[in-house]
Amino acid sequence: MESQHVAVIWAEPQASDGMRFKLKALILGGPDDTPELWCQGLDWGHGNGVHSGVTGECLPYQEGRSIPRDFEQTVTYDTPGTYQATFEHGSLSATTTIVAPWTP
Repeated sequence: MESQHVAVIWAEPQASDGMRFKLKALILGGPDDTPELWCQGLDWGHGNGVHSGVTGECLPYQEGRSIPRDFEQTVTYDTPGTYQATFEHGSLSATTTIVAPWTP
């Protein structure tokens, strides 16, 4: 059965120098208690060769237990440029473009 879930990612500027961003990702759609998305590791790609991940450490799946749906990660870029930040959670993935420094 094909997943009805979709991942989305975006970046919010966090510092006046325009080089620090909060990456936010959401899992939208589908049921809350999907076993395929339960206790999955996740990976953030910052677009500059740096990845940070979290492995799933949780209780065994039980029907009716909700999957996590919102995630955050802060990244600071050392060099101005355009970066493709990514989010992966199980079989889901999303990408966003970040231009640093960010200018309002």
